[in-house]
Amino acid sequence: MHTVAPHSLCYIYLMRAAFLLFAAIAFCGPQIGAAATLDGKVVVEGRNPPQLQLQDKRIQLSIADDSIGETLRDHRVAGKQMRLVGKFRDDGSFEVTDFFVVHPDGLYRIIYFCNVCHITAFKPGICICCQQPTELEEVPLTDPRVYHESVK
Repeated sequence: MHTVAPHSLCYIYLMRAAFLLFAAIAFCGPQIGAAATLDGKVVVEGRNPPQLQLQDKRIQLSIADDSIGETLRDHRVAGKQMRLVGKFRDDGSFEVTDFFVVHPDGLYRIIYFCNVCHITAFKPGICICCQQPTELEEVPLTDPRVYHESVK
């Protein structure tokens, strides 16, 4: 008959507890307020807030920045494969602080460009110069037009 020393039983119980702790962290879902990145397709339906369609569910998006909010509500963005950066809020929504369009060759930014005046904007609308509608363009991160500095 084989007996197990008490210190080895403690080790086994400690390993079980550690496994259960790691499993709980992995399966309990997102951490509220922690930085996160989500990949999915943007859903824009009428005047409803935008959502992100993941493989198995939709997540309501919340946006504090006007430029990001107007861009993600733009019907031309609907259905695009996006990478959203932000954090989960207490109400279960995802607060977006940055975003990218996902292409097979890498990440792209969305800009709005006036082909008449050659002016770049960072939200949909009309050109500040000629008052014509701007065109949505997806440009690589290295494109010099994606540099964006907020004026305070």
